[in-house]
Amino acid sequence: MTLPAQVRRVGHLVWTERRPYLTGSIFVALSTLTSLAYPYVVRLIIDDAIGGGQIQRLNQLCLIMVGILLLEAGATWGRDYFFAWGAERVGVSVRRLVFETLLRQDIEWVEDLLSYDRIKRQGYFDPDVVEHLKRQYRAPGYEVHPHLGDDLLLTVLTFGLLLDAFALPDNA
Repeated sequence: MTLPAQVRRVGHLVWTERRPYLTGSIFVALSTLTSLAYPYVVRLIIDDAIGGGQIQRLNQLCLIMVGILLLEAGATWGRDYFFAWGAERVGVSVRRLVFETLLRQDIEWVEDLLSYDRIKRQGYFDPDVVEHLKRQYRAPGYEVHPHLGDDLLLTVLTFGLLLDAFALPDNA
């Protein structure tokens, strides 16, 4: 799969979650406006209020500066919140695609995905550790850890599925 095809595939996942990203973009625009207003108000403080000796004008501009900073804080919060929300939803979609791919495959494909040569060629994990984990899984009486998030073999398998699903190149 070519790089433009990969970008289109990821772009499609992001496009399906466009609502949080578009809302976050509004906050980015607001943040940009406040970052442009800030130096302008500083100039007014220096030139008009301090340079002109106008205490009342200085107080007004300082209040405007506080408003700009509060608006910037709100814009940063909105940007972070909505972009994180969109990214989390895209991550869920990627996990769903990876596990749908896994469910469509036969056991030989999984064995190939976890083969010593393939793990070594990809260069992301130590193939000896993966082989040890495979032997451990096959041992009589072995039970999979109830919290699979800490399971390295599942991580290796998921990573391999991700590499296959997006046709990403090997690291080595």
